[in-house]
Amino acid sequence: MKFLPYLNPLSLARFLYQKRDLIRQLAWRSFTSRYKGSLLGFAWVVITPLISLAVYTFAFGYIFRSRWSRNAGGGKLEFAITVFCGLVPFTFFSDILSRSPTFIISAPNYVKKVVFPLEVICPAEVLAGLGHTAIGFLILILSAALLLGQFHWTLLLVPVGMLPLVMLALGLSWLLAATGVFVRDVGPSVTLGLSLLMFLTPVFFDQNAAWIPLRVKRLLLLNPLATVLDTIRRAVLWDQEPRWRNLIIVLIGSAVVMLVGFAGFMKSRKAFSDVI
Repeated sequence: MKFLPYLNPLSLARFLYQKRDLIRQLAWRSFTSRYKGSLLGFAWVVITPLISLAVYTFAFGYIFRSRWSRNAGGGKLEFAITVFCGLVPFTFFSDILSRSPTFIISAPNYVKKVVFPLEVICPAEVLAGLGHTAIGFLILILSAALLLGQFHWTLLLVPVGMLPLVMLALGLSWLLAATGVFVRDVGPSVTLGLSLLMFLTPVFFDQNAAWIPLRVKRLLLLNPLATVLDTIRRAVLWDQEPRWRNLIIVLIGSAVVMLVGFAGFMKSRKAFSDVI
């Protein structure tokens, strides 16, 4: 199967549009099945981010006494909401990537069906993840509005900040899902990598803080998540537009990763049934 034709962004857009109904159905099934049979059901969608926020706030706000350089005089509540701004998108990215290596091997029935388009599984899972993330953002916006009095027109720019992260997550999920079929060690490796990435991404610290050396700040900018998190914080909390130059660079890079991921998946999908 040829590789280059799948690098055409118009072909990818056409594919996603043509399979939109199937993607929506699979996304809804994934969204609802995650908490199926649990006593609290969908309440976990709200409880999970709140518990994570409480734990990290206690660790960094009370034990390590961390403060955001932009609001160094702010209280722990302001620090917690600033952290939550980074935690919501990072959790989306981390959740998709940590599960990606099992997307195909956990659905052998789909692999055996010659006519089933396996490539829709990843966008469906990303769409389901966006459903959970939207609830996290709703909690974030309500918290910022009620507790800090922060409610700005720049909230409309949050989807703009999330777009490159969605494209990056989709491209990497295609690559990891395909690789996970042939190399079962990918799953643990990704989990370890995401644990390291969390502390190399400005979730709990300000990448623009004065105490961070200039050389380290430049290295942090190589992490596309740093630009995404900065864009979302500026939109939700600080009534500022994104740093457009940085965001456009990340957007272009994410688009390239998405196209390469799709092409790689399509190139290797014929061999899936021989392995599973």
